Amino acid sequence: MKKILTAVSLAAMLAACGNADKHNFKITGSLESSDIESGDTVRLYDAYDRDRTVVAEAVVGDDLSFTMTGNTELPLFGAVVVDGQRIAYAALEGEDIDMTYDPDKTEVIVTGSYTNENLDRYDDEILAVYGELNGVETEEQAEEVIGRMKKIMENAVAENSDRLLGAVLLYNYYAQFAEPDEIARMIDTLAPDMQKNKGVEQLKKLCANARNGEIGAPLADVRLTATDGREIAVSEIIAEGKWVLVDFWATWCGPCRGEIPYLVEAYKKYADKGFEIYGITLDRPGSEQQWKKFVEDNGMTYVNVWGYTGNSCPAAELYNVRSIPTNFLFSPEGVLVARDLRGEDIETTLAEHIK
Repeated sequence: MKKILTAVSLAAMLAACGNADKHNFKITGSLESSDIESGDTVRLYDAYDRDRTVVAEAVVGDDLSFTMTGNTELPLFGAVVVDGQRIAYAALEGEDIDMTYDPDKTEVIVTGSYTNENLDRYDDEILAVYGELNGVETEEQAEEVIGRMKKIMENAVAENSDRLLGAVLLYNYYAQFAEPDEIARMIDTLAPDMQKNKGVEQLKKLCANARNGEIGAPLADVRLTATDGREIAVSEIIAEGKWVLVDFWATWCGPCRGEIPYLVEAYKKYADKGFEIYGITLDRPGSEQQWKKFVEDNGMTYVNVWGYTGNSCPAAELYNVRSIPTNFLFSPEGVLVARDLRGEDIETTLAEHIK
């Protein structure tokens, strides 16, 4: 399968269902001319399993070949990994899968299933339109390009609604650009079996969490560890009768850094009037000390908490945060009254609510 390269961070492929023999699989690989060596271990994971549970594994032989067999509760779209590095995706839909390393393309070619052999043509059509974004000059032009791209994606999903390919396209492309209501509508068009895989379940969760960010929604509570080591929940601050701006940001995010002076100034003016900022950093694990120093150096004296738990950020998932900076303003009653406040809009909005 052709490697998919885009400027958008696309999610991994997803698991789905196939034919009557879908619970059994056999993957045969030939890795001659690659940098993989005899004795290396090849492992197969469900591409959407965050726990990375091994589905099957095999040792590369002296001739740089391997064979993996097994069965799964549901057919899946697998990630094939060697020494922690993904070398290919393999759609397990009931047919035997062949994997061969192509030294000219420096990639593993995967054949043997409908999805593996048909995804490229949809990739090419979608990415050709996506490439037009590089030449747009106005927001209206960008919206027109994205609109055409979404239409192509929607048609492609509809054409393959009862196949793994439809679910792959929905997750990898359509969900990157569509709003939650659109995603939920497209999920409903998938065949019942397709809605049982982990990838689609993640999309369903995304759609449900998106409601937490709608104006008028009640607080979806978060409890995280602050710079001083205390665990603090948003609900505890609201219980004190305060307005709270839940702000998602990161030290590596340029637009986020640009918003910090406005946040600091708003906090100085309104902290004594019952206002608090709950800053959730999306800095990556391992950079805790740099984050704490950044907070101190920039006078961010409001509540700042660490967003990651392991390799995920549950708080960002809970609010369906898809880009940063993103923020949510809650009233003392725990109701979302405004979101995505930028620059001077922060103080303007606070002035309307805090007298």
